[in-house]
Amino acid sequence: MINTQKYKKRLLELQKQLEARTERDMENGRGELMDGPHDAGDARVSDVAVDSQFSEAELNSIILQQVQDALRRIEDGTFGKCLVDGGPIET
Repeated sequence: MINTQKYKKRLLELQKQLEARTERDMENGRGELMDGPHDAGDARVSDVAVDSQFSEAELNSIILQQVQDALRRIEDGTFGKCLVDGGPIET
């Protein structure tokens, strides 16, 4: 039997961190858009910065979804079981 409380605690901490990072990256990306470039060179630099912020937010969002899925599996008792065949996963 897997000690899910240890995993749940870690996943909840990770969820909190990812939510904060995602929000920060989205805010930073929106801030870059609002500042508005002054010339073509500034516009290109701004575009790269915005793309980077939103890409980072998207990656954090994907990982956050995986963390939330794992937390749901803990709650429904399927954490530590293979999603394909239901067999146990060794830890």
